[in-house]
Amino acid sequence: MKKPLTISCFTFYILRFTFYIFCFLFCVLNSSAQQSKTSGEHNRSIDSLLTSLKADRNDTNKVKHLYQLCSEFRQTGKYNEGLKYGNDALELALQLKFKKGMADAYIFIGNIHANKGDYEKALEFYLKSLKIKEEIGDKKGMADSYGNIGTIQWNKGDYDKALEFYLKALKIFEEIGDKKGMAGSYIGIGNIHRSKGDYEKALEFFLKDIKITEELGDKKGMADVYNNIGLIHYDKGDYEKALEFFLKDIKITEELGDKKGMAGSYINIGIIHDNNGDYEKALEFYTKSLKITEELGDKNGMADAYNNIGNFHANKGDYEKALEFYLKSLKITEELGDKKGMTAYYGNIGLLNSDLKKFSEARIFLNKGLQLSIEIGTKDFTRNAYSGLSQLDSTLSNWKAAYHYHQLYALYKDSLFNEETTKQIADMQTKYEADKKEKENSILRKNKEIRILQEKQKAEQQRLLQEKIERRNRLQYSAIVLGLFVLFLGIFLFANRFGKFTEHQHYRKFMKITEVSLFISFLILFEFITVLIDPFIEKFTGGEPMFKLILNAVLATIIFPIHHYLEKKLSGTFIPGGGHKGGVGKYLVAFILVCFINFHPPLFVSSQTRVTQTNRSDTARINTLNALAEKLQSTNPDTALILYNQALEIAQSIATPSVRLKETANAYHNIGIIHHNIGDYENALEFYLKALKITEEFGVEYPDDVVNKKGMADSYNKIGVVHFNKGDYDKALEFYLKSLKIREEIGDKKGMASSYNNIGLIHAEKGDYEKALEIYFKALKINAEIGNKNWLANNYNNIGLIHWGKKDYEKALEFYLKSLSIKEELGDKHGMANSYNNIGIIHKNKAEQLRSPDSAVYRERLYDIALKYYLKALKIREELGDKNGMASSYGNIGLLYSKDAQIRRPFKKFVEARIYLNKCLQLSTEIGTKEWIKNAYGGLSELDSSLGNWKSAYQYHKLYSVYNDSILNEETTKQIADMQTRYETDKKEKENQLLRKEELLIELQKKRAAEEAKIQSEKISKRNLLQYTFIAIVLFILGMSLGIFKRFKVPAKVMEVAVFVVFMLFFEFTLVLTDPVIDYVTGGAPLLKLMFNSVIAAVLFFLHRKSERWVLRE
Repeated sequence: MKKPLTISCFTFYILRFTFYIFCFLFCVLNSSAQQSKTSGEHNRSIDSLLTSLKADRNDTNKVKHLYQLCSEFRQTGKYNEGLKYGNDALELALQLKFKKGMADAYIFIGNIHANKGDYEKALEFYLKSLKIKEEIGDKKGMADSYGNIGTIQWNKGDYDKALEFYLKALKIFEEIGDKKGMAGSYIGIGNIHRSKGDYEKALEFFLKDIKITEELGDKKGMADVYNNIGLIHYDKGDYEKALEFFLKDIKITEELGDKKGMAGSYINIGIIHDNNGDYEKALEFYTKSLKITEELGDKNGMADAYNNIGNFHANKGDYEKALEFYLKSLKITEELGDKKGMTAYYGNIGLLNSDLKKFSEARIFLNKGLQLSIEIGTKDFTRNAYSGLSQLDSTLSNWKAAYHYHQLYALYKDSLFNEETTKQIADMQTKYEADKKEKENSILRKNKEIRILQEKQKAEQQRLLQEKIERRNRLQYSAIVLGLFVLFLGIFLFANRFGKFTEHQHYRKFMKITEVSLFISFLILFEFITVLIDPFIEKFTGGEPMFKLILNAVLATIIFPIHHYLEKKLSGTFIPGGGHKGGVGKYLVAFILVCFINFHPPLFVSSQTRVTQTNRSDTARINTLNALAEKLQSTNPDTALILYNQALEIAQSIATPSVRLKETANAYHNIGIIHHNIGDYENALEFYLKALKITEEFGVEYPDDVVNKKGMADSYNKIGVVHFNKGDYDKALEFYLKSLKIREEIGDKKGMASSYNNIGLIHAEKGDYEKALEIYFKALKINAEIGNKNWLANNYNNIGLIHWGKKDYEKALEFYLKSLSIKEELGDKHGMANSYNNIGIIHKNKAEQLRSPDSAVYRERLYDIALKYYLKALKIREELGDKNGMASSYGNIGLLYSKDAQIRRPFKKFVEARIYLNKCLQLSTEIGTKEWIKNAYGGLSELDSSLGNWKSAYQYHKLYSVYNDSILNEETTKQIADMQTRYETDKKEKENQLLRKEELLIELQKKRAAEEAKIQSEKISKRNLLQYTFIAIVLFILGMSLGIFKRFKVPAKVMEVAVFVVFMLFFEFTLVLTDPVIDYVTGGAPLLKLMFNSVIAAVLFFLHRKSERWVLRE
């Protein structure tokens, strides 16, 4: 039996150690193999190009190989080697005069400078490339250059310039149909809008990009746009949505094996988890990104990954680990020559060392960051460096240095804030203008579509109504035809039934009924036929009554034989003579009455009832409510508002239009004042505009009403004040000028002076001092003429303020003193305090102008005078209990003592300065006036710095900075909010203007059409009246001629025809005259009209019978 194999303990440890060594070597070799595998493509490409280069002659191929090598080395992060080959390519292209090669070389060299963060150098090469491409007409190359220049401008933060170049690129890509280029331009434009904070616009362009990339099947392009959309949602703080798009991006990049894209996406996903507080998950993705960038040799990507991992460890409080990764990032950026990145890492490392209490290292890195940021002009990093140094020295109790660094930090911070605010506001204005223009076009298109739709709906409604009327008429016409048939059949049956009665009395009675029925039936038949053929007659005759009369006469002549035949057939023989003596009179009277009614239709139109005068008690109640509200509006605005609304309700119920309009406008105006006083400018504007609308409408009806004009002027003025308070000076000026124009028209001098003063304020706020002075003097002249001393004092004060703004202190003092004199005369204590304060400021400003040692005595005297006036102002304000004014005075006195103490150095003045500044601080904190809290802290900081109390100076300066930031943020927020409100108001007003303009145009078209129709109608009416008169005369002559023809023994048949035709025409003429009244009564319903026509026919029958008997009598 063999002994078991035994291994000594030592041997065992040796073997285990060897195993670990081999595992370690395997991991290292495997990692190297992976890196070699992923970066092998670039290396193989470089090797291949270097091999080709050895065989190349000095021709264009060599140029291409050289700039391709430049590109390959850039992608591996070897920028110096890349620049060498790029410059060699450029030099050879210049020798060969190979313009395309020169342009391409410039592009590749520019790309390297862009990667290094040297944007100015990159821009220089891109512009050179563009110039050549423009010369050779290479449109695609031009578009690429425009895109590259746009990207540089974007990285520099010049978004407007970047947008200009991206749009140029897009235009060319669209012209040449390069969809991939278009997609790239959309991405660039979207990124610009994203950087400007216009996320909706950015999304619009990213979605355009998606559409093209999907069409092209460009998956990488789709991944890029998903990434960009994710960044938008990240900027908006919607991390869930951002993560959704980043995951879409990573899915595509992983499918494509796009490792560089994957690395970027992993970083973004890591940042999302970091913001969600899931730090471990964030680290996982940062590490994934780092692994890929290390494999690719992507140094920029590695630096970003190291930085993010460093941030992760810093957030966890593991500063040593964080420092390790920040130093790795810094090393790479130093190798790449990325100065901007170096500045950022110097700052981070400096702050981290400060947290680690490695103060000397912290100072070294912070100073490096400061120096480099000043060199490259990055104000944000300069600000951060000063902030870090201030914190460092405060930690080390180097209070003097901490104070000075904090001052510099505050200076840069305010400068950046102002730049950012100005840029933000400028971007908003540009966006608003573009949106407004787009909105205008949209409104016009929408209105056009609405009009077309309304016209179609109206036409459709008209068609349906016409169809309905036609169906009704067809039905009723069918009933009339059936009725006529039944009527004629009834007549025949009646005649047949009663024809056997041969007794004279019964025979005449039944035949009379037959004759009347037959005559009426033929008249109705005649009218029915004329209605049916009227459209054809109208078309043939053009509506001329005379032509229609002739055609109707022909029709009556055709109908007569039928009537005559049937009459003979039914009656057997005509029985002349007989009763109804004297009966014609009452029928003739009835007929004349019908004609009279037609010629005087107003008798049938109900006249408008007169509006009763307004109940005096309503007006009295309104006056009482207004008086009560006026007393309460300053102390209890809510109650005043309720009272004014009650007055409005009563005003709107007043019967008399003129009184109702006046009182309603006045109520709206008063409600607007309440909203204005409490700072609710939007509601104030709404009610002022309502009041204005009524006064304008009233002014159209009563143009000479001076009271109404004055009300209009007041409304314009109030609206101007609202816009002034909102900071919209141009809009305010527009309304002030409207107010002034009316006040000049009605000779309202007090109002004119007020308008001039307001207009002067506008020009003063806009910095146009000369124009402001010109306007103020106009107001001053009027107030002097009318003896309005209160406003005269205000004018003097305003003129003084203008001269103060111009630094003409002597002139300002002159007008302040004039203002003060009047206010003292009037006993206006509040005004006196303001004047004393202003005069004190003038003397302080004059003292600060004196800097030479020779003027020291005079300067001290000026400070004393200033102090005297400040104390006078303070005394009055304390008497009045004006806390805002008191805080201002305490601050002014404290700052003056501080300034004077720094010059004269008496300790007492330092003490006085501190007392007053602390009073200012205490009171301004109590009443919440941040401006004076800030000034108090600033004054105390300056006071302690002059006394060498650096710790207090530093601490007060930090508090000063906090309040200053708060005020700036509030002002900016308010400014932006005002801009947004103004934009919305302008947009709404523009919409209303467009609508009013369109309505006016439609109204004018309607009026023009109505006028033309009226003129045409009048022409037709005149023509018809003339012809109807002529027809009436003709009918009268025809009637009279029957008597003449009777004397000449005209055959009875001819006379019967003549009488029948004349009465047929007379019947038609009567219907024409009475048709408007009958239509009005019946609504145009044929059956109802038939009933009325039957009545007229019955009246005419007896006239016809009497006339016929008279004519045929021997």
